[in-house]
Amino acid sequence: MNVIFDMDGLLIDSEPTWKRVESEALKRALGLELTPAQLKRFTGRATRDFVRLVALDNPQLCVDQPELIELILSTMAQRIVDAPLLPGARELINFLQAEGIPMAIASSTPRMLIEAVVERHQLPIEVITSGAEAKASKPHPEVFLQAAERLNADPFDCWVFEDSLNGVIAARAASMKVVAVPATNHSPMEHFSIANRIDKNLEESLAALQRGDLS
Repeated sequence: MNVIFDMDGLLIDSEPTWKRVESEALKRALGLELTPAQLKRFTGRATRDFVRLVALDNPQLCVDQPELIELILSTMAQRIVDAPLLPGARELINFLQAEGIPMAIASSTPRMLIEAVVERHQLPIEVITSGAEAKASKPHPEVFLQAAERLNADPFDCWVFEDSLNGVIAARAASMKVVAVPATNHSPMEHFSIANRIDKNLEESLAALQRGDLS
């Protein structure tokens, strides 16, 4: 068994911070204001895809995409380290470490932000893959397949923990088993039915692991 975690909204409570930063950046750089509902459709996507889609939706604004990406990421680099771990994250990781189960983080977030979170919370996870470095981000499976390769693991032997629908789709496309832990503001619960298991939080996932329900 190998375990691959998403990060934002799964291990750390950073989704509200991402949405605030994205909203502030759009208003500052473009004078554009999106509602929370409009921002919601970008959940789980890499920043480059978020910016690209905003540019496509608003061709009249002539978006300078590299400049907007830099604005968002530089702001997040300052704020993401303040995002707390979500309930059960520390305990789940500690349990996996004690059991000798290999772990990785595969996130759409740029590597420097993932590394900052790992360092800030002293997480015992060394294998990291970033969708920002992949040719295609979630829902494409590349970032998960890269994680499996770096773990020297067969994708069929990997369990992925994800909070977003894009991430669940990507993990299933990588032939991995998936535990969905959807945030309340994500897609309707029935959309997550493609997951092997749906938990309310990581505390519930830990209990399942301790019972031997995941193998």
